[in-house]
Amino acid sequence: MKLQKYLLPITLLFSFSTLLARALVLIDPDFGWHLRMGEIISVSGIPTTDPFSYTMPSFPFVDHEWLTNVFLSNLYPFSGQIGLALFFTTITMLALFVSVKRVSLKNSYVFSSLILCAVGVIHSFSGIRPQVQSWLLLSALLFVILDQKVFKKFKIFLPLLFLYWANAHGSFGAGIVVFLLVLILRSIRLKRLYSSEALIFLASFLATLINPYGFRAWGELWMQISDSQLRWRIQEWYPGIFYFNLPFIILLALSLLCIYKYRHKYLLEEIGVYGVLLVQALATARHIPLWSVATLPLIAKGLMWFESDTRNIKLGKERFSKALRVSFISVSFIVSITLGLNFLSLSSPQPKHLYSCISGDTVNDGVRSAWNGQSPL
Repeated sequence: MKLQKYLLPITLLFSFSTLLARALVLIDPDFGWHLRMGEIISVSGIPTTDPFSYTMPSFPFVDHEWLTNVFLSNLYPFSGQIGLALFFTTITMLALFVSVKRVSLKNSYVFSSLILCAVGVIHSFSGIRPQVQSWLLLSALLFVILDQKVFKKFKIFLPLLFLYWANAHGSFGAGIVVFLLVLILRSIRLKRLYSSEALIFLASFLATLINPYGFRAWGELWMQISDSQLRWRIQEWYPGIFYFNLPFIILLALSLLCIYKYRHKYLLEEIGVYGVLLVQALATARHIPLWSVATLPLIAKGLMWFESDTRNIKLGKERFSKALRVSFISVSFIVSITLGLNFLSLSSPQPKHLYSCISGDTVNDGVRSAWNGQSPL
């Protein structure tokens, strides 16, 4: 009992530390580009043509994460990499915490195991990266729209959420699709459509158009989604079926088992969101964290229902408790191995002061080219 009392705090501290360590050790390849773009916007305004192109300077350009770039370029001189690492690690942990808290989960072994598994899955995607925000935003969106009581209380804030999302990162499109899917499936389940929900969705969609590019932001999003060659040029865009990760396999197996066994207890919209995001995750690995955020509550519910079922079996509750303890130890071991391998893959040396200052006199050649307005790609 004493171990169970401190299990969750220890798990959260361990998870935060490993995510923070990655953000400190690994400098995202696009980091210099984000800083430079934020500096350009702060000085010259938001560009509508490519500021990094020498041969095609009039080429139409959409910076779908311009607000994040401005934030990074202005905060970095004061906080450095450590400050940004703390900020984005906190956002990552909040995304997971809010996701699991959608369920009134009291069993610390289940809570801790799910958090550890999720960290093992998203660790290789984490760091000082704009898309990390989308994990928290999707988690918050699902927290609101999948519970009608919560929706009635907080629905007025959803357009504001999408207003920020549309200017912070291009993944706002996934949020709109999920929102629409939930409303459609809920209407089918309840055999009625609430006009207030439809109006909130319309307001949320219109909020995504309040950005420097208007509809062009959606056009940029569609261009990236429909670019089939993109999935074979950038490793993170590879199909998720090539993403071999044991914690991911554990979450996938557990979620499929829970959904199959308790398919009549889950809401239709929950299963629908799970299915759509799973297809996206298998199609493109970079969507795996979004799927993970949506999956944790479903597994938590399934395990809660299973625990309730064991109470009707002789010694079922005791056996289930022992199984949870063994499962937590096994998950801890698997996740530790996974994280260790992730850190080993980052063992190649990186310049100590790769991004020492925004105007930079001591940056390396690759970053210097970004500061001089050349494409880092």
